[in-house]
Amino acid sequence: MKSVEGKNRAKQIADDLNNSFFAHGDAVSRSRAKELNLKIAPEDKQLEGLIWSAYLGLEGYMELRKPFNPFDYLLSDPAIAAILKPCAPLVLPPNAPPPLIDQIWNNVAQQAIQNLAGSGAEVEYSVVNAVVESPRAASEVRTKGRLSACRLIGGNIQVTGTHTEACWRKVEILAGSASCSPVVSSINQQTGGAK
Repeated sequence: MKSVEGKNRAKQIADDLNNSFFAHGDAVSRSRAKELNLKIAPEDKQLEGLIWSAYLGLEGYMELRKPFNPFDYLLSDPAIAAILKPCAPLVLPPNAPPPLIDQIWNNVAQQAIQNLAGSGAEVEYSVVNAVVESPRAASEVRTKGRLSACRLIGGNIQVTGTHTEACWRKVEILAGSASCSPVVSSINQQTGGAK
C-alpha cells in the first residue's frame, strides 16, 4: 500500500480495528473482516473442515472445555475428599453438667490439633498451556505441580498450589503414525494420512 489511496485505506482499517477491538484476543470473524473491507480468501469448506478438525484435536488434548479448578483435582481423590469433608456440628445437651461440657470441648480441641498436625492432602496436576506443531515436529508448554489442602479449625479449606515444572518440551511424533499428535492426527484422519 504505497499509494496515497492505499495508505488512507490502511489508516482507516487500523482505526476501525483500534476502535472496535479492545483486546488482542478478540477474533476477527469472516463477516467482521468483510465489514472492515479486509481482503479475505474465498470460502473453502474443505479448509474450514481441516481447521475445525485441528481445533477439536487441540480442544481434546488441552482439555479446553475443562476449566482448571484445584478442587476438581483434590476431590477426585477419595482419601482427600474424606479429609475435606465438613465435620458435623457439635451438639451438646442444654442441661449437661459443666465438667462433662469441659471434657467434651477438651476432646474436640485435642482432635482438632491432631488433625492439623497430620500431613495435608496432596495431589499432582498437569495442564497443557500451549501447543505448536507441524507434521514434522511438535512442542508443548505443560505446567505440572502439586496441590495440597487442609481444613482449618474454623471450617475453611486452605488450598496451596506448588508448580514443580513449567516449560516448553518436545512432544514425540511417531513417523507414519495416524495418531502422531493431537492436531496432526485429526488432520491426517480427514485427509487420509500425511503427505
